[in-house]
Amino acid sequence: MYKLTIARFELYPKDEPTGYVVGFNVELDNGRSFYVDGVVDLDEANGKSDEEIVSAAYKKLKGQIQSLVAALVDKSPILGKEFTPSDEE
Repeated sequence: MYKLTIARFELYPKDEPTGYVVGFNVELDNGRSFYVDGVVDLDEANGKSDEEIVSAAYKKLKGQIQSLVAALVDKSPILGKEFTPSDEE
C-alpha cells in the first residue's frame, strides 16, 4: 500500500538539541507521496539505538501517516502525467 523511507535523522534543534527529529518520505502505490517528521525527546531516546529512536518516532506519527494515506490512496496518479494547458492559462 505504501513505502516508508527514513529521510531525516538528526539532533534537533542543532544549537541546543532537545531531541532527535526523524522524518519519513511516504510513497503510495499510486505515485502520490508526502513527507512527515516528528521529534523524539532526548530523555525518551536515552539508551536507545538509532533503530529504536526511529521506531519511537514512527509510533508518534503512525496516526498522521495513516490519515494522509487514506486521503491519498484513492486519488489518481498525477506525477509523470502529461499536462496540456488550456488556452485560458
